[in-house]
Amino acid sequence: MDSSIEVEKALGTLKDFQRRTAEWIFARMFDEHDPAERFLLADEVGLGKTHVAKGVIAQVLAHLSAIGDERHDIVYICSNAAIARQNLRKLTPEGVEPLDAVERLTMLPLATMNERVGRLAGINLLAITPGTSLAFGRQTGTFKERALAFTFLRELWGGEVMSPARARWIYWLGVSDDDGESRLLDHSAEYRPLITDQIGEFAGQIAMIDKGRGARGEVPMLDLHLELCDELRYKRSFPSGLRPMRSELI
Repeated sequence: MDSSIEVEKALGTLKDFQRRTAEWIFARMFDEHDPAERFLLADEVGLGKTHVAKGVIAQVLAHLSAIGDERHDIVYICSNAAIARQNLRKLTPEGVEPLDAVERLTMLPLATMNERVGRLAGINLLAITPGTSLAFGRQTGTFKERALAFTFLRELWGGEVMSPARARWIYWLGVSDDDGESRLLDHSAEYRPLITDQIGEFAGQIAMIDKGRGARGEVPMLDLHLELCDELRYKRSFPSGLRPMRSELI
């Protein structure tokens, strides 16, 4: 299908001032000589900022599709999860299904699990709230997030490092039922084929983290992991004194 027709269909639903705004935002963000990396639209309540955003998204997708990019992640941030899910439908151009199952940025690597067909293949549109995706600290996240982290680290550091029971214990600790370890391994087997093309970037991020840790006189991430595993040797329960180290690692 002709992408110009899709763009015109999306822009055609806008009022004149909304359309001019959407076209101006796109022109500024994709200017050949001086592109704007960010753009703030500060309109009064009720003037259709969400509709303008939909017009911008339609233009962006058509542009990226034309130059051959294969994957596009569009993230909508809203303070309220219910409102986010409601508005996400308003933002979605025809032919794109939002990723309702992905509620955290950390789980975006799994977006390839959602099959895409046709001209709009590879487009991931999701909504998040700052409280769950942007509040960093010493929390250990959800079990699925830890399973994904475990899968990435096993691919990076190897099975010899990540296969011992005490290494797995770090990631399934806190699961309320009795099969946390088996669920971790099940998720890891499911996730592993999906991260093979992302492991290089992940390794680069770990290297950057280690550089910062070294500048602060802290041990690299792998050494932190091995130290924690060594402290867990012969333990029947997870010592409370090791929980801060576990939180730091995760």
